[in-house]
Amino acid sequence: MLVKLLQSPWDARLSGSAVRKQNIRRYPLAVNRKENEPMDNEKYQEFVLQRLEEQKQFQELVIKHFQNLSGELKTLNQQVENLEQNQSRMENSLNQDIKALFDAFSLRGDQIINLQKNMDERLDNIEIDTGYLVSKVARLEKLAK
Repeated sequence: MLVKLLQSPWDARLSGSAVRKQNIRRYPLAVNRKENEPMDNEKYQEFVLQRLEEQKQFQELVIKHFQNLSGELKTLNQQVENLEQNQSRMENSLNQDIKALFDAFSLRGDQIINLQKNMDERLDNIEIDTGYLVSKVARLEKLAK
């Protein structure tokens, strides 16, 4: 039921003569919009009580939704905390893993350099030995002729 409140006497004096000409009461008068007739006090009180009950139900509904949202917010906060803890744990373990991999890479690089030096020394020795053998074969061929 839609209700329109008439203006107070003060507003009636300010708004115009049409409202002033009516018999204006000191307090607002409820008017039923569907039927366009004034409501008596009992109907008005029932209407006000009904509106108060609706507001109370609405407030209870809002409180219930806020409680649900509060619970969901707590859950979300806890999930964010868990994510932050997991991120910290992963960062710590990844830093250690990356450091271990870098150390292994450095060690492997040093080993490769040492192997290359050893291979170069061996190749030099083989080259010297090959040169010696070639010169010896050449001398022996000269002697055999």
